[in-house]
Amino acid sequence: MSGREALQKQLRAEPPAGLDLPPEELQQLADLIRSARETQGKELEASLLGALDHIPRPLRGPVRKVFGL
Repeated sequence: MSGREALQKQLRAEPPAGLDLPPEELQQLADLIRSARETQGKELEASLLGALDHIPRPLRGPVRKVFGL
């Protein structure tokens, strides 16, 4: 997969036309975006699990199901 294709996949859209970088830099940018999204997802899950501490115990199971945890 080329750097431009990898970036397009991560952006879920066509990269901006003015983004004229070498293919290896486009690949690096795509990798950085993927890594940032993974980190963001892990941090979001951790914060949701932390928020469960403020919910009464009998409701924690149903709340976990609602949030898909």
